[in-house]
Amino acid sequence: MTRRMDICGDVQIFYIRRQKEPGRPKEEIYSNSKIVQVIKTYWELGHEHKFITEIVARRANDCIVSITEPDYKNLNKNDIEDMYLLIMNNKVPDYANTGLLWSLSVFIRSSVIWERVHDFQLGIESYQQKINLTAPTITFPGIEEYDVFSIVYEPVHGIIYTNSKKEKRVMRPSEIHKFCDATLRRTLEGLKSYYNDVKYGYVQKELTNDEVEFLKLFEEEIEVRLNYRDQMRRWEMYVNGRPLGPRRERPE
Repeated sequence: MTRRMDICGDVQIFYIRRQKEPGRPKEEIYSNSKIVQVIKTYWELGHEHKFITEIVARRANDCIVSITEPDYKNLNKNDIEDMYLLIMNNKVPDYANTGLLWSLSVFIRSSVIWERVHDFQLGIESYQQKINLTAPTITFPGIEEYDVFSIVYEPVHGIIYTNSKKEKRVMRPSEIHKFCDATLRRTLEGLKSYYNDVKYGYVQKELTNDEVEFLKLFEEEIEVRLNYRDQMRRWEMYVNGRPLGPRRERPE
């Protein structure tokens, strides 16, 4: 039993090191097109275990792509989830013979661990004075003079939103990742409503082209952060082996 555990530990460490090797540049392999088929998986034997040397897959746009383990970190994370769910849906018949599921699972697990450590650091930053992190800037003198969802430039650059207590606060684009989901979702809904009200004349305010672009980019940044967190929660389910339910598909 001890020897078996040592082998499994060595294999996982080897996988993690292999996946950290320099892969192809992100601009060469990153895509938003969904992976719909794993055509072929090539592998080699080492440490009494199989290791992936190449994955040949087809995207929804009919593009055929070649993927190696060191490429994982530069792929769209949706690609990893797409391949994992293809296996879970029994659409990769040879996954057990190639070690593909193990390879993907190791990467998913390491990603979840890294994210949780990062979240823990952000969670303790308010009372750990020595940690090299800062709490988000949420207010400044004179904030009450600004309208909700107006853009401020000084003393900080961001937008004004209201928290759950209806208090005015400021959110900076560079600190979106420090806010909880509830705050981000509430701010996102408010931003969309505010933009439509201005667009159709329900709010008497004129926005410059730069302001419109800034608000749209702000919305996109919040959506990206929320989608990423939702994905990490799904990945935690994969890691913990929880049932995925009848709909084993990644949300578009």
